[in-house]
Amino acid sequence: MLQEKLTICNPTNADGYIETSTIDKTLEQEQLVIVNLSDHVLNKDEYGVLSKGLGFCPTQMRYPTNIFVDVFKFTRLLKLKDHFNSMHLSSRLAVESPPAPSHTVSDLQDLQLLMSLTDDTGVDINSLRYDLGIEEDTQVNSGLKPASKFVPFGTHPNIDLFRTRVTNDKYRRLDKSNTFKFSNDNLTQMERKALHSLKSDPLLVIREADKGGYVVLMNKVDYIQEINRQLNDTVCYERITENPMKSLADFINMRLDDWRESGLISDEEYKYLKVHDPRFPCIYVLPKIHKGDRFPPGRPIISGNSSPTERLSE
Repeated sequence: MLQEKLTICNPTNADGYIETSTIDKTLEQEQLVIVNLSDHVLNKDEYGVLSKGLGFCPTQMRYPTNIFVDVFKFTRLLKLKDHFNSMHLSSRLAVESPPAPSHTVSDLQDLQLLMSLTDDTGVDINSLRYDLGIEEDTQVNSGLKPASKFVPFGTHPNIDLFRTRVTNDKYRRLDKSNTFKFSNDNLTQMERKALHSLKSDPLLVIREADKGGYVVLMNKVDYIQEINRQLNDTVCYERITENPMKSLADFINMRLDDWRESGLISDEEYKYLKVHDPRFPCIYVLPKIHKGDRFPPGRPIISGNSSPTERLSE
């Protein structure tokens, strides 16, 4: 057991600066410091949830389809390892299997990516290229390609037997009980209610501090005011009158067409980099609480997920 002073910051100072009060708490392990700059008063359960950190992952409810997806992914991985790790697959099969698929350079590139995500199978890539009859590829593999969906046929029959038995057993269990439960829940019932309360509060914004890893609570109106203050700086930002996403996406796709025709990128790289339905990048700020202000400035971060240049920047 570890005794630790936990500091909660309260915006109650008449001069507009942060006052701190300490709470003694017995901990099983070290917990994060929570800085509350909002008008929201935390109860014990809300504090307990936030003290786990913003990187904490609550246990997810297990729906019936989850187990079937997991079984498919696991058996696909077994099939891939069996397919590529066996040099004499046909001699080991005891049942008739579908014709073996034709192998291409793309298949070998899929193999290299898959092997990097799994344990070392001990397969020599050069000898495998020779056994599969794949010619030498002089193009550099950039790794920019859509995820492979290849599922091999003719693998060991026990893999399919395993999948069949597991899924059938799950179906039988679902017939007896249709209730969905959390498996080994890492939150108490009161903590889950507290988590839902924090997430659904429209007046509250929760962010990680710019430094120190602290959890910061702010009034949403103060948070938006800080973002507007930064965006209104005409030295750094320029106001636009229309959404440029479509024109930018068209420009990028036109350049990708030129690069593919000139041989600078492969067809797979083209498919991966091509822009479809781009999203406008978003801005958020991390409060700089080390400045000691009642309304701390924020460090701006641009989230470019699904933006036109996201994959190009890789």
